[in-house]
Amino acid sequence: MSRAMQQQAPLITLRMKLIVALLTVALAPLSILTLLNKRTNEAVLTESANQALAAAASQAATSVDDFIESNLDAVRVEARLPGLTSYLSLGEEARRSGTEEHALASRTLHGLIRKDTINILSYALLDQRGQNVLDTVQTPVDRDESKRDYFIHAVETGLPYASSVAFAGEVPQLVFSSPVRDALNKKKTIGVLRCTYNLSAVQRIILSQTRLLEASDAFAILLDEHHVRLAHGRSPELVFKSLVPLAPELEGRLKAERRLPDKPAAELSTDVQAFDEGLRRFEREQDPSSTASRFLQARMAARDAPMSAVALARVSAFDGMKKPPWTVAFVRPEAAFLEPIEERTTRDALLLASLIAAIVTAVAVLMAQVLTRPITRLAQAASQLASGKLDTAVEVRSHDEMGTLADSFNQMARQIQGSFEELELRVEQRTAELKDAKIAADAANKAKSDFLANMSHELRTPLNGILGYAQILRRSRGLSEQDLRGIDVIHRSGAHLLTLINDVLDLAKIEAQAMEAHANDFHLPSFLRSTAEICRIRAEEKGIALVYTPDPELPTDVVADERRLRQVLINLLGNAVKFTERGRVSFTIKRLGDGPRPPHGSRPDSAAIQSAPRRTHRVRFEIEDTGTGISPDQLDQIFLPFKQASDGKRRVDGTGLGLAISQRIMKLLGSSIEVRSEPGKGSVFWMDMILAESPRRTQPTALRPASAVVDYEGKRRHVLVVDDQPENRAVLVTMLQSVGFETSEATDGKEGLAAASEREFDLVITDLAMPELDGWEMMRLLRKAPDRAGLKIFASSASVFLSDQDKSLAAGADDFLPKPLQLEELFDKIQRHLGLSWIYEQQGDTGAPGEAPASAHRDPSSPEPAGGADTPMIAPAAEDLRLLFDLAHRGLFHQLQKHLDRLDRAEPKLAPFCRHLRRLMQDFKMEAVEDFIKSHLRD
Repeated sequence: MSRAMQQQAPLITLRMKLIVALLTVALAPLSILTLLNKRTNEAVLTESANQALAAAASQAATSVDDFIESNLDAVRVEARLPGLTSYLSLGEEARRSGTEEHALASRTLHGLIRKDTINILSYALLDQRGQNVLDTVQTPVDRDESKRDYFIHAVETGLPYASSVAFAGEVPQLVFSSPVRDALNKKKTIGVLRCTYNLSAVQRIILSQTRLLEASDAFAILLDEHHVRLAHGRSPELVFKSLVPLAPELEGRLKAERRLPDKPAAELSTDVQAFDEGLRRFEREQDPSSTASRFLQARMAARDAPMSAVALARVSAFDGMKKPPWTVAFVRPEAAFLEPIEERTTRDALLLASLIAAIVTAVAVLMAQVLTRPITRLAQAASQLASGKLDTAVEVRSHDEMGTLADSFNQMARQIQGSFEELELRVEQRTAELKDAKIAADAANKAKSDFLANMSHELRTPLNGILGYAQILRRSRGLSEQDLRGIDVIHRSGAHLLTLINDVLDLAKIEAQAMEAHANDFHLPSFLRSTAEICRIRAEEKGIALVYTPDPELPTDVVADERRLRQVLINLLGNAVKFTERGRVSFTIKRLGDGPRPPHGSRPDSAAIQSAPRRTHRVRFEIEDTGTGISPDQLDQIFLPFKQASDGKRRVDGTGLGLAISQRIMKLLGSSIEVRSEPGKGSVFWMDMILAESPRRTQPTALRPASAVVDYEGKRRHVLVVDDQPENRAVLVTMLQSVGFETSEATDGKEGLAAASEREFDLVITDLAMPELDGWEMMRLLRKAPDRAGLKIFASSASVFLSDQDKSLAAGADDFLPKPLQLEELFDKIQRHLGLSWIYEQQGDTGAPGEAPASAHRDPSSPEPAGGADTPMIAPAAEDLRLLFDLAHRGLFHQLQKHLDRLDRAEPKLAPFCRHLRRLMQDFKMEAVEDFIKSHLRD
């Protein structure tokens, strides 16, 4: 708000307050009186309307009564006509011979129907057996009507009878009947006279009664005992529709009695619940023996329009026949009789309110001019004081409350001026102190970051040599089994130390809020298989099974942070294996359904996810073990740094950072890790993630280990290794030479640049921090050389900060290799950038452990011999088959592979059998493996 608006606001507010206060005092009593008057008038009009509706309903019910009773009297008299009694007194043969009695009876019936040719559909004579012997509509064919209620009632009681409304085809009818007596013996019933009316006669009565009221908006409805509309004064299409849905058994019975049309249940009812309830209340309170009409006032809503006033009356013509009577309802919308009084009341109230408001507003404006002038000056002074003019003073020449207020304001202004000057001195002093503290804190944070960067680099550099040579020695074929076990210990220890370093760095990034997610496209099935295989080896070493169960409906190519997701899964699987001594670890992936499209910018990786225009999937990753479990008091602490769940009986390895970091990573990825556990029975960890489908197809990650690579196809490639540390060069050179690469070395960027200018290389792998000329500058200079445009360059460093990686890629690197170097990662990136095809051990055996090449699209479950279609499949001995089945059943994947290798080497004829089993094992189809072995055991 501007300063001018601040100065005007108090004046406007005060004036408006005065006007509103006076208007409220004047208009409140007027509003109350108007409301009371309106309610009184509404009550009078409502009572009058109800009385008129009650009279109309009673008259309508009387009209229907008269119609029924007059027709009952008429049919009783007509049943005594001599022509009819004489005809029915004849024998059956005489009635059929076309006698004069037959002609007389026929003329009599046709004469009766002429009295109302519009409403009467037919007259008929029924003999004492209920056979239709004479009909005005069609030639009788002895149609049997003995089961009809109008025949049975007339014969049994000897009285006229009016039936319920029934359908004959599509036409609703009302039947009147009377017994025909013998002319000589009046007590003997020789037949029944039937008169059939079209129900439109009753509809016309209701329409005529609708016009009883002068208002055209009132209308009548005739309902039967089940609240089914028989006639409607406004909407004939609602006839034969019940107010509320009928019970299925009642609907079926009414259809069987032909009292409802043959239509679906949805077309036989409406939804007027309040109307139905009012009718039922009226029926409970109505005296059945009374013919006087009553009215019921109830507010109801119909499907077409709201209704308010309803008057009800009974049609009592059926009382003598012990049948449920009909009900007439007269309805009139509330607005029809209330709208005039509302318009008149509203008009008068508005005129009077406008007059009073004008007078009060004029008075309030004059009062505001007098009362607000000193307040205005005081408000202006307060605004100036608020804007910083602390020497402001106000002059009000009066000795009333306003004068006292002005003196108090001036005294307050002087005190504020003194306090503000003192506060400025304190703020200046405190600002200087905070500035010094901020400088110290920034220096401490920088020192911490520098320390972590330096420590990471210094620790990773020797680890590069340890882990590098451990991987190289593991490839050696000249070492004994004991030596290989020692090398495995060295490799596991180095890997454990590297994990600790990474955990500490990740925790530091999390605390500094510097950890970010970087989404990429990857092949989900091969990602999950490789993750399971990494942990399967550790599980088999402990003698427990790791069961991997993927959902067949999982997406194939997805967008997510592959590295972070793998880190979390390996941590959870590793913990499950670590805390399980017997039993199994289950790794289950389920697709829970489609996921919502993530909002733009909701997470750091949302930009990559938004680039995928296809579906998203909600996927659950679940790890269940049969280990020691976690007590309830420890569940809340396992995700805290440096906390571990323990049963107190044994010590477990680790720093307690894994779960804390994993939980922070999942929060970063938009999910969280959940857990349930029971001590002694195991634990279940799970997390639900939204994975977006990738718009690009990605190649599956190969499962064949890097240690199996022995060479590559094609011409020899030359690699230049640039590093100032001889140990690092030696590790990398040995790795490359072990698979057939030619190598050259350089000790710094200057020497590497000179070597690259003297001869052509296919690949340069360079360190970053080097004397003379660092790796970044060397890469920039190489990229400027036009004759080196196709040269591939990898940057390699012990620094794992993303800023160094981004800087390397910006300087011209094609990829980045973090130290310590990993054989799998090194070979994978070389293969991708140089387009190589590796040669593995047992290259001729396409069924070696691992995944088949990406180009192979054969179903691994089909037993196709690798040696050709004619190569027979020979199974091993029964003892070997039983051992293979036991290993498969226990889920010992690694031991199963080793036993197959031994069988393959010992018996070449078993190669097709072993090869087929390996194909089944590629996707961890252990059930298929068991079934295949079991089939050969039976043979």
